Amino acid sequence: ATVNRVGQLLTAQLDLGQLVQAVTDAATDLTGARFGAFFYNLVDDEGESYTLNALTGVSADVFAGFPMPRATAFFGPTFRGEGIVRLPDVRADPRYGQNAPEKGIPDGHPPVVSYLAVPVVSRSGEVLGGLFFGHPESGVFDARAEDLAVGLAAHAAVAIDNARLFRDAQATERRYRSLFEGVADAILVTDGGRRYRDANAAAESLLGYGREELLRLRVDDVVALEPTWTAAEFERFRTEGRWHGEMELRRKDGSTVPVDARATVVDLPEGPVYLSTVRDISDRKRTERLRRDFLAMVGHDLRGPLTTLRGRVQLLQRRGTYHEPTVAAIFAQTQRMGRLIDDLADLVRFEAGPPELRRAPVDLVALVRAEAEAANPAGDAERIQIIAPEGTILGNWDADRLGQVLQNLLGNAVKYAPGDNRVTVQVEADAAEARVGVTDQGPGIPPEHLARLFERFYRADATGAGGLGLGLYISRMLVEAHGGRIWAKSEPGQGSTFTFVLPRR
Repeated sequence: ATVNRVGQLLTAQLDLGQLVQAVTDAATDLTGARFGAFFYNLVDDEGESYTLNALTGVSADVFAGFPMPRATAFFGPTFRGEGIVRLPDVRADPRYGQNAPEKGIPDGHPPVVSYLAVPVVSRSGEVLGGLFFGHPESGVFDARAEDLAVGLAAHAAVAIDNARLFRDAQATERRYRSLFEGVADAILVTDGGRRYRDANAAAESLLGYGREELLRLRVDDVVALEPTWTAAEFERFRTEGRWHGEMELRRKDGSTVPVDARATVVDLPEGPVYLSTVRDISDRKRTERLRRDFLAMVGHDLRGPLTTLRGRVQLLQRRGTYHEPTVAAIFAQTQRMGRLIDDLADLVRFEAGPPELRRAPVDLVALVRAEAEAANPAGDAERIQIIAPEGTILGNWDADRLGQVLQNLLGNAVKYAPGDNRVTVQVEADAAEARVGVTDQGPGIPPEHLARLFERFYRADATGAGGLGLGLYISRMLVEAHGGRIWAKSEPGQGSTFTFVLPRR
């Protein structure tokens, strides 16, 4: 019963140093030993190292000058966990005094005649160390003393295991907190009930709450504007456990902040938690708003004078009193400027949201033929060759927007195909989707440019070709608004093919 009471006290102790001292004190007292010691079993580069962790009945200063025990014939059975050693007179044991340089008890060591040594073995079988007891008189340790020492060693092993686990958990927690707090982005952890479970210093700074305040809140208290998930995004989050998007968070002072957020599901034994990394994008949003305002202003301010100029040119054409080449050139440039302004206007609209479509039944073959005819250079009706099936290819599309895509692709193909080289447009379809490919015989596009062709303001050829680098970006936005996809294939010197695919329904 005494051993069990001591064991209960030991298992409640999580400080390793205090724990082994308590074990040594209790065991020394219960066994009747004059002194006791606990040596912790550590493995060094040479394979062994036994460190004195606790001492009872004698001053630690007495042992300070003695070498630590080694896995000799005398101490080895204990440190290897092979069994208990109980000797009424240690001097009579043949293993005693066989190891240099001491050949027994060192000078100044408290006298030991009765000897008891018990290994401390963890639940996993690891030998944690040993309890060693001594007395200057013979025959002190009987079977009861041995049983008491063995019982305390078993309790000590469990308690040491727990203390080590606690120590390791504390170390892991410290490493986690160090990494967690060292991240520049705000990190928020929520549970399945949408309550905050953790937050780093960056999150506190971003939102204006202290950590304890945040842990009393729910997601709904902080998220001012949740993102609208598409079905595909929700399914991806459900299956992959990851999401990336933008939202607005509400600060403690009531103001809101736009953020870029990445959410990950982390499965824990007690249930999943949601780890969100959040970055303040206020500066980026401010820059985007200024750019939209600037582009809108430019488009508006240019459109008025351009409309006036067009009207004057058309008036000259109607009167017939003009120099034909000059007026034609002016009119062509006004048309080009009009397209640039339209592109700027589209860019502003697309940054505000996806393009709006006016869907209706459209014959893709007829649309391609009409746009090809308009794109053919004057006097060269055969420059663009169309390969299409007989009859119609119908789909539920926005004819004006698809016409805009075709104008961009055909205009680029004619512009980059040298001399009288042909441009080929191939149209095909199956029951589910339609495909259009525009191929030119131009100089081709270097591989390093292909991946970026459809970005805003990106121009693979920044010399001589003109344009803002918006045509392909706008084409991609319009095709994707239809649920389709667009890409380019090219090799330098071999021409280029731009292809887009559209679902028919």
